[in-house]
Amino acid sequence: MSAITSCTKKKRIPAAAIFLTGFLFLMVSCSTEEPPTMRAPSSVSSTPQKVFPTGTLASATPSPSATSTKELVQQAVCSDFVGAAIADSYKNRIVYSVYKLEEAVKVLDITTMQETVVVTLQPDHRTSFVAPQIFGDWVVWATNYGPWEQQAFVRNITAGEAKRISSENTVFATLPSIYSTNVVWTALYKGEQYYNHLLIYDLETNQTREIKINTQHEALVQAMIWGDWVVVTADPPGGDGPSEVVAHNLASGKELVLPNSVVAGLQGDTLIYRDASNSKQACAYNLLTGDHNCFGYGFIPFMDIWGNWVGWRTQEETKLSLYNLATHQTSSFDYGGSIVSINDSYLIWNRDKQICYIPVEQIP
Repeated sequence: MSAITSCTKKKRIPAAAIFLTGFLFLMVSCSTEEPPTMRAPSSVSSTPQKVFPTGTLASATPSPSATSTKELVQQAVCSDFVGAAIADSYKNRIVYSVYKLEEAVKVLDITTMQETVVVTLQPDHRTSFVAPQIFGDWVVWATNYGPWEQQAFVRNITAGEAKRISSENTVFATLPSIYSTNVVWTALYKGEQYYNHLLIYDLETNQTREIKINTQHEALVQAMIWGDWVVVTADPPGGDGPSEVVAHNLASGKELVLPNSVVAGLQGDTLIYRDASNSKQACAYNLLTGDHNCFGYGFIPFMDIWGNWVGWRTQEETKLSLYNLATHQTSSFDYGGSIVSINDSYLIWNRDKQICYIPVEQIP
């Protein structure tokens, strides 16, 4: 599953800037600071103890690269598909937004090519649906109404209608992230200057609560969730200074901080991040064990992570790179595609006017 970041340092940010910075977390690199170790606070509270890393991390070295994997393309199943680029995937489903003849969010079953319309409207040159995400039968997305307003929505594609989950007090909601029945996002409220509210919505109870984290920064740029972990990029007021990543465990209240870093991805206990001063590498950090490794020289947006696999498109735009977190091996192949998405069932990508996929167990 993928996720997209929204830059929210100031009170009002043009929609175009929000969309472009929506891919910021996908351009990741290795921090020069040693990743922190986990330490439980003496008592869990609404503002759990924050742990700062100490020491330094040796400069990263490129991971060994395997030979090009042409067999991967030969094994792929491709079907004609004129829809928009993949935004996210879950098993055999992809979700995407379209904006030409209509504004819509749609889900496609790549094995049957059956399409489901999640939400649609006639283009009004003002409203757009941004960065849909899918988990099971649930789809979440942001609806942008122009440069000064954006709200978070959700819908179960098997039953029910689209529902706004950001509050009436919200001026701008960042792009929502979903795992199981929880949705997280950050928000700017009316009369306030910074996006300093980290919110979680329970799809079963229809209740929203605010997560209080320890951070000296006032602008919470973008949140992601997986299991009990919520991670958020926090920017200093007015953008004066480096960003930091705050990881918060919903069950234990444990918290850790990676200074000078930006969230790039989250799956299981694995956090992908980049050094805020460098965007040429990727680093993976295990939130439980503290193990870390840097990889992925020169990759650009459209990265995704699932299990032991991280996939991204190289700068050449014709090659797909795959990094195995367990073996620390990187392989690449010519695939003629663009957007990449990976989940526990399939590796999926766009190629020209086609959608292609292979089962993950066939990845070499």
